[in-house]
Amino acid sequence: MGDEIPCLRAVGTIPGVVVLAAAGRNGPGAGQLRSYGDGALLSWRAPGSSFEGAPVTCAADGEYLLEDGAEANKWLRVHVYRAHLCGPSQASVLLEDLYNNAIAITDIDGLAAEIGSDDEQWVDLHNINSVTLGNVRAWIDPDYSWDGTDGLQIRKSGGAWKAPNAEDHPDVLIWDSLGPGQTVRLEGLRQYAAEAESDPGILARLHFGFDGI
Repeated sequence: MGDEIPCLRAVGTIPGVVVLAAAGRNGPGAGQLRSYGDGALLSWRAPGSSFEGAPVTCAADGEYLLEDGAEANKWLRVHVYRAHLCGPSQASVLLEDLYNNAIAITDIDGLAAEIGSDDEQWVDLHNINSVTLGNVRAWIDPDYSWDGTDGLQIRKSGGAWKAPNAEDHPDVLIWDSLGPGQTVRLEGLRQYAAEAESDPGILARLHFGFDGI
């Protein structure tokens, strides 16, 4: 089994539709959820996108994946309750960054801030699919609210610490393959200097890519 780690919080919906998850690639901002006809045809437009994705027919109660029209990896997963659908409608869905989620490193206390310290955290990447994923990649977002990637490094379990800030960076972490049910570990290191200033708005993002689906 695998546990989903949310990185965005969704606020807003239309009748009969519950937002379950939003892909991190959506980014924060206001997207648009729309229904057509009797309400069972749904589409999604991610924040800042120029057009919505192809409408998805929701023939029965259950979960559905709605993709943005410009980038399919900017998706919204919803649960539909057909009895509560209400004809053509639309609504803004506000996506907000989610801090201190399951892979976040702990808050810094006063003593650690005074003397400086290193914090380590890890997360297991688990393939719940029935196919092998190839060329699994991990890197650090270059635009998060720190100075570049200073202070944050990642590594494969037991390997050397690196700070790749793009998918094509020479230090990007790569696992050649991840078979069905297989798990690999990604470790993170956050370093902060003595007497570093407090900043509750710091947000570090990790990106992942793979081939195979």
